[in-house]
Amino acid sequence: MEYAISQLSVLPDTKEQQARFVEMAKAEILDGIFDARELLFRKKMIQDTLDQIFDDPQVKKHLISEIEKYGKEGAGWADAKITIESRKSYNYDNCGDTELSDLAEKQKGFDTAVKNRQKFLQALTKAVANPETGEMIYPPAFSQSEFFKVSFSKK
Repeated sequence: MEYAISQLSVLPDTKEQQARFVEMAKAEILDGIFDARELLFRKKMIQDTLDQIFDDPQVKKHLISEIEKYGKEGAGWADAKITIESRKSYNYDNCGDTELSDLAEKQKGFDTAVKNRQKFLQALTKAVANPETGEMIYPPAFSQSEFFKVSFSKK
């Protein structure tokens, strides 16, 4: 019987296998053996598929339950150690602390002012003088990078 998850077993299990896999894949990509569109499609599909699996509340609950069986030290698999971590999130809405509310409101104002100033600087194409201080203000340096966006048709 074939299982869906068993399809993942063709991927590397160790860092050494991963390094070899990456080098081989890199060579195949650069040699034009695979269509770039298929590669980008597969990457997006694999990411979305795994996200859907791991974001499912029932799956997450089950996986936590399984790993808890190994205790605080966690579970080992191949070259990995799997532990359960937690993170606290605080909601200050119902604290009734007016000082915090005032500070948060001031912060919003500062954040807006900073964003507006950044937009102004981004629009500069050459240096300008600040009429109040005489200081020279220069356009900000920037870098630009390219990335891939893969989206699936809505069906």
